[in-house]
Amino acid sequence: MSSWKAFRIELRSALPNFITGDTGSTGDGGLRCMVYPLKESRAPSSNWIVLGCVSILAPVYFVYGVECDYINGRLQNHRASFEQPPLNMAFPAQVVARKIETTFGFSAIPREIAETPVPLFVGWREPSEATLFHALFTSDPSIIP
Repeated sequence: MSSWKAFRIELRSALPNFITGDTGSTGDGGLRCMVYPLKESRAPSSNWIVLGCVSILAPVYFVYGVECDYINGRLQNHRASFEQPPLNMAFPAQVVARKIETTFGFSAIPREIAETPVPLFVGWREPSEATLFHALFTSDPSIIP
């Protein structure tokens, strides 16, 4: 965990105009960090949070987003997105990817491979719903604190 903590410190200093956090569960196949805009920079409608995942099962990582609505001062209605980030979150997504590569030496797993079905129960997901992403990183990519 010391390398994960060092990574998070480097990420925080590389993105001073964003909030960085840690998210994960002992049931997940990886560690996840998140980067989101400061409160005063959030849009009144849709917002995108960058999540960087490193697998504890293989030397791979994945960067994706969680889109959510900013309602009454809170981020709500979380939806995972494997699409390219919006322009305002492209830079933080690139920084997360670069820092993971330099800190851990991991390679990005392409979306097509991440979405490959696997014949496993992953979290609450049946084998018909589980993908390699779910097995390597998290069974519920929309859930963040």
